[in-house]
Amino acid sequence: MSKLDRIKWILAIVGGVIIAALVAVAVLAGNGAIIVVAPRDAAVTVAADGAALGTVEPGKHARFNVEQGKHTITLSTPARVVTHAIDVGSGAYDQVLPVGEQCFAHLDVTQAWHEPGRPKDRVLVEATYAGGAPFDTPTGVMFATGDLPAEAEEGKHAEVLLEVPCGGIGGETGAVIEAALGG
Repeated sequence: MSKLDRIKWILAIVGGVIIAALVAVAVLAGNGAIIVVAPRDAAVTVAADGAALGTVEPGKHARFNVEQGKHTITLSTPARVVTHAIDVGSGAYDQVLPVGEQCFAHLDVTQAWHEPGRPKDRVLVEATYAGGAPFDTPTGVMFATGDLPAEAEEGKHAEVLLEVPCGGIGGETGAVIEAALGG
């Protein structure tokens, strides 16, 4: 191995160590995130420890950065006020905070979304969430079908997290898919 090749290897290793250290600092010392999905019929005002973070328009979602530590998150609509006690332990904290008894379905639409007619029998229900408790944000999900890529991407999944009526959770997967994606 030439001297130049050794220098290249050393620089690559040092660069890798620096990048790993930066990622570790971001995860260990960085802010966490909460995601709020507003119901279709009401805006949601979001506050952390009494300080306003913002408003989520009806049927939309928003991500809010939250510093590490314990917080009381208040979600307010004209009809209800919901509080969640959270503990952001690292920059990797990333949770969906339901607005009361809000329910969700995590769907993998990879094999259906880009096909003619969007065949619902090829949609997979990855998980459902009910009960109003915060839950980890599934990796790589979109929060609206309109956010899915226009074309299938090789090796990538197309997944959505959609609000569904709570009455359909726990029933037939076809009913959950129909409730989430409609007719």
